[in-house]
Amino acid sequence: MTTTLECPPADFLFDEDSGVAQAPVVGDIYFSAGGGLDEARRVFLQGTGLPERWTNCRSFTVAELGFGTGTNILALVELWRQYAPSSAWLHVVSVENRPLDQKQAESALRRWPTTGDIAEALVRCWPPRWKGVHRRRLDIYRVTLTIIHEDVTTALTEADFRADSWFLDGFSPSRNPEMWSPQVFELVARRSAAGARVATYTAAGVVRRGLQVAGFNVQKVSGYGTKRHRLEAVFTGEASLSRSALRLAPRDGPILVVGGGVAAASVAHALVARKRPVTLIAEGGLAAGASGAPRGLLNPYLEIKDQPHVRATMAAFAYSRALFANHPSFWGNGVLRLSQTPKGQRRLRLLADRLSSMLKPISAVETAALTGIFSEMSGVSISTGGYLSPKHIVRFLAAGATIIDATVTRIQRDGDQWILIDRSGKILAAAPTAILAGGAQLADLPGPWQQNIRHSGGWLGTYRLPETISLSSGIVWGSYIIPGEVDHSGQPTIVLGATHAHDADPGDCNAAQHKLEKNLSGVAPELAQALRPPCAMWAGVRTTSPDRLPLAGPAIAADDGLVLLSGLGSRGFAHAPLLGEMLIGDLTGAPAALDLSAIKAFHPHRWNAHLDTYLGR
Repeated sequence: MTTTLECPPADFLFDEDSGVAQAPVVGDIYFSAGGGLDEARRVFLQGTGLPERWTNCRSFTVAELGFGTGTNILALVELWRQYAPSSAWLHVVSVENRPLDQKQAESALRRWPTTGDIAEALVRCWPPRWKGVHRRRLDIYRVTLTIIHEDVTTALTEADFRADSWFLDGFSPSRNPEMWSPQVFELVARRSAAGARVATYTAAGVVRRGLQVAGFNVQKVSGYGTKRHRLEAVFTGEASLSRSALRLAPRDGPILVVGGGVAAASVAHALVARKRPVTLIAEGGLAAGASGAPRGLLNPYLEIKDQPHVRATMAAFAYSRALFANHPSFWGNGVLRLSQTPKGQRRLRLLADRLSSMLKPISAVETAALTGIFSEMSGVSISTGGYLSPKHIVRFLAAGATIIDATVTRIQRDGDQWILIDRSGKILAAAPTAILAGGAQLADLPGPWQQNIRHSGGWLGTYRLPETISLSSGIVWGSYIIPGEVDHSGQPTIVLGATHAHDADPGDCNAAQHKLEKNLSGVAPELAQALRPPCAMWAGVRTTSPDRLPLAGPAIAADDGLVLLSGLGSRGFAHAPLLGEMLIGDLTGAPAALDLSAIKAFHPHRWNAHLDTYLGR
């Protein structure tokens, strides 16, 4: 792995007057004046037999090499909305090594006003320039987007999907030979379903020969615009239809979810979008556990190295940020991450260099000016960070699910059903698929998953904010403060956190209050002295894993319908929505929402020395 965490910026220049989107360094264009959308319709949609091939389909997967401005996908979703069966889902997997940023995409897609609502939705969910896999759902159109920021060979090797159609739309073979190599054509064949169809704007011999060798029947047809010819192809080779053993097997029928926090609610959100029946069984109902804190931070898990789990957790943060962006209980005012030590400050500056699109270094002087209270710490401003009301976000995510207030203490298999049972022996519910997403509630549910779940109790304190101090964003320095609700007298509050115990017992309240205030006095003594006694103290229990990464995947076996989502620690709201989407995507037959290395990094059995044997490989 390389050390950089971002892709290089796009080679992109859009001429507003002519309407041409150019790549001046490469010496090619994204689309010509007036031709981009029509070319996408003619070359790629008609060229792969769309929309006729959608008749009676339940799902359809389109893969694209060269996401670019998103114009092909814009045309595809527009056609899907018109002609797809009412319950079918479209899955798009697209690879781009030099992605446009959101403003560049907006300037390009503004060119097609007739697609206004689709273009707006595409721009709104546009992923950042970070390396890795970025999943987005456009629920209103029944579309999943899986956009991979990586070189094409690595992207197709690490991805897991089977395409029904391919759009080969990279820059021309003479200017971008890496995308048109024999290895790439072999990977295209490996990721193709039986009878998959390919379309491309080029008729270059290297492309025709490469597709033929890989198992495609290739035909030269009339080109579009100034191009005399282009290629269409059909995969006639033997399709590799097996899914990675790391992934869950697709399953029909209703799904039960144990838990009422952000993990369970995230699973419900992905299921409700797909109109699959889902029941949440949670002691105390929704947001009764650790997800019921008075406030929560939404900030990314930052590491220096470029590793699969780092890419995946960054992508998860971006997914949550896009999902919560317009919710009234999310405040995207940014987060300041600070350090008192020279070592910590150097680390944050290095991170800012490697994630310049999100992190801005700030000096101690700037920190003092921004906060009015922290005068001796420097760090970074995380522009896309924010804070939220956990209980309101959980209710938003779980909307549409059936909720049962009960405690599951036993689970057993009966035929093809998982039976959930309470303390009295009463059967609460049964279904072919059950997802254990209860966090600390899993302590009452015996099973092999318990050996890798650690519990950590902790306290938060809510304090009235002195009138001389204003706080508009979250601040993290090891501890953290977050703007709170306005109290009954109309005075603003702050939430100060958090203590960590080494087990499920959060400890003594008075001792926790003293520790919270001591942590604050070490960095902001004036604020610590000005705070009155806390308005309230709140305790909860987090769950983590031995390596502090989430547990997401089969609880026992990949094909038995018992699934685990736990170990989210203090970043449940940043990680759970994407992981819930990943699991439900697997169970409903969608392309993988993460690359295979990241899926393995989160696999509940990753500590198994014989994992390959366990997976049947």
